[in-house]
Amino acid sequence: MSDTKTNDPGVMTISMQVALEEEVERLAAAEKASKNRILYLAQSNANLKARLAELEAELATLPAEAPVGKQKAN
Repeated sequence: MSDTKTNDPGVMTISMQVALEEEVERLAAAEKASKNRILYLAQSNANLKARLAELEAELATLPAEAPVGKQKAN
């Protein structure tokens, strides 16, 4: 006579199957969140590179002897 409540590694109980399905769903959600985060960071990186290029272009137009920082008041 076979008992399905044994510790037989070949037997998957309903609770084990439910837990496994929940873990798969959790991992799928984490994967989606990670992909979204990567896309957000890639867009932020592109925006920062564009802004850096703008600032470098602006810097190139400034005179070479431009004072840096605040000037002292007389």
